[in-house]
Amino acid sequence: MRTVLALAVCLTLLSAATVRAEVRIAVFNLQKVVAESDVLKEAQTVIKKEFDPRRTALEKEKTELQKLAESLNGSVPTEEQRKSFITREQGYGQKANAFLSDFQKAELRVRSDVDRVIVAAAANYAKKKGYDLIIDNAAVVYAAGLLDVTTDMLSEANAQWRAMKKK
Repeated sequence: MRTVLALAVCLTLLSAATVRAEVRIAVFNLQKVVAESDVLKEAQTVIKKEFDPRRTALEKEKTELQKLAESLNGSVPTEEQRKSFITREQGYGQKANAFLSDFQKAELRVRSDVDRVIVAAAANYAKKKGYDLIIDNAAVVYAAGLLDVTTDMLSEANAQWRAMKKK
């Protein structure tokens, strides 16, 4: 998706280059900026705090269900034991599904926050430094003479995140 967007922007700017004499382009390592950004680090801390207790409880419940299943397999369970096990197993499945759904929603929120910060950082950095285009180096096939601004983009992303948190 980002590659297609970068390519579309690149083509637009290149078509505009016939009007302007020079198009200033910089590249950065998006993966590195995201991985080292404050927004991602903070989000990971929040997610860990929120989801680790639930994950631990689910793992404990799963272990207990496995032990119960093993004990029931060693004998002929009564109808009540069988129904109780099935009920517990279904309850565990519902909790596990709810956990997975909540975790996926949290990951989507994080991705959205990271994307918002990176886009704002790139726009702000380009404006300050006079770049027409800043693209992820993973989308670049050949880049002779292009300036790598990864370190500056990381600083800008962290500054953007701090500014967004204050609002």
